[in-house]
Amino acid sequence: MEPNPYLQALRGVAAGRTASFAELARLAGRPAAARAAGRAVAALPTDDPRPWHRIVQSDGGLAPDPERAAIQVERLRAEGARPRPGEDIRAWARRRRARFVGNWRSRALYEVEDERIAGLDPLRVEVLRDDTQTVERGFYFAPPSPVTKPPRPGADRRSGTGAGTGAGTGAGAGARTGAGGGDAPERPARTAAQRRADRLAPETPEEEEWVLSGGSRRARTSSPGGAARAAKSKRAAGPKPNGGRAARPSTPRGTRSDAV
Repeated sequence: MEPNPYLQALRGVAAGRTASFAELARLAGRPAAARAAGRAVAALPTDDPRPWHRIVQSDGGLAPDPERAAIQVERLRAEGARPRPGEDIRAWARRRRARFVGNWRSRALYEVEDERIAGLDPLRVEVLRDDTQTVERGFYFAPPSPVTKPPRPGADRRSGTGAGTGAGTGAGAGARTGAGGGDAPERPARTAAQRRADRLAPETPEEEEWVLSGGSRRARTSSPGGAARAAKSKRAAGPKPNGGRAARPSTPRGTRSDAV
């Protein structure tokens, strides 16, 4: 029986480090078979002498089985691949003499002196000693943390606080009251939409009740007050001749219109 290439590739993962299923598949010469590598590792019993515990998921996660994951993290801590319980990640990286710490979840790479390392998950970190391993393993340097700039001088004047507020308020009040000291409130300019809303506002209590009940302001003649005004104007205009239709020329009986 041909030996499993993925189980043979487990020997290429040194103690003190971890590798993903995709990396194990590349070590086996089959880079597109990450799922097959995962199935081969998951089929191994926990007491197998081969280093199955050094293979993690793509985001650094451990085995799905809680009992298997507990055995896995215990072995990784014994080899130094993960920090000890309660150990600071920066102290763990210094103990391993590493230059960088990688985050499996985001594949971000941090220097050992970076303060952001303290917020990483201690079960999803990886130590890296040189720059060549970072690119090969898919870790990239994290962008620098944003620096909060101090406020520039005179910012309180633009924001309307402090001394600038008092000066601006006093000058503005004096300009509005004028030389005589009298109050002359300015009438705010109304927009076209506001003027249109004024024209469509209900004029009678009946129209207001109609609008509140869901009637349209456009259909003024369909409201009770609008219908009454339309009927009143129609009566004042009087009846239209011939019912509003155009009159046709009349022809006397007994005669033909085309007679010469």
